Amino acid sequence: MTRDVVRILALGRGETLDRAASGLTALGYAVAQVNDRKRALRLLKDGDFDLVLADGESKDFAELAAEAGGARPWLLLGRAEGIATPKNAVRLAAPVAADALAEQVQALVAEGRKAAAKTAGQKSVGQKASARAAGASRPPT
Repeated sequence: MTRDVVRILALGRGETLDRAASGLTALGYAVAQVNDRKRALRLLKDGDFDLVLADGESKDFAELAAEAGGARPWLLLGRAEGIATPKNAVRLAAPVAADALAEQVQALVAEGRKAAAKTAGQKSVGQKASARAAGASRPPT
């Protein structure tokens, strides 16, 4: 039986984020922590992560989320007034135990994967319809 690896991109530095990244790594998650904005944007655009963990009190995360696009879930640690939260982001305001953080990560990753599969299914149906409209023949059944 293969184990499903959850890949997490942790954006920024700070005691809370460092502890969360360390705790998730100890629980078996694949966590990459990046503090460089350009590198973070490149990694986000590549889309090789199941979830993004970020400092919710930083304005950088909102800008990166807008620039990167996509429906990848974000988990934001801490609250900040006046900083908009992307629609696919969840904020955790209070200190969270490692187990509770892991549960939240699992729930968000499952939601994200379900949304990605649904989007992929819609694209597939759309591609078939385009091929038929273009006169392509349907393979025999």
